[in-house]
Amino acid sequence: MSNLIRRIALPAALAALAVAAGCDSGPPMGQVSGKVTFQGKPLPNAEIEFQPVDNRPSSSAKTDAEGRYKLQFTSKKSGALVGEHVVAITTEQDASEDGKPAVREKLPPKYNTRSELKKTVKPGRQTIDFDL
Repeated sequence: MSNLIRRIALPAALAALAVAAGCDSGPPMGQVSGKVTFQGKPLPNAEIEFQPVDNRPSSSAKTDAEGRYKLQFTSKKSGALVGEHVVAITTEQDASEDGKPAVREKLPPKYNTRSELKKTVKPGRQTIDFDL
């Protein structure tokens, strides 16, 4: 095998092995989960969005009956981009046929449309709770 072929074939083979082994390329991510409470009680069925301050793609989740959430970056990738995020939490549900919200917003605008919530996502697993 010539030197040129070795220099091309070896990196290509290593890259193929990394992909086959599930090596994940892409931006640094943090695995984020937590609990959202409002007035001391779990907040079920709330939408939570972590929007990076530099306008990169956001991550989101919906809280369960106990107010717990786990962020998803895409349908196949969990977590959020590492860095500072503005967090918006809303309880308003999709509009009904007459155009009115099916569920009215329970939270003040400082938690959603004019969010004052900021959190920093770090690499690795972390718990970020919100006591609203």
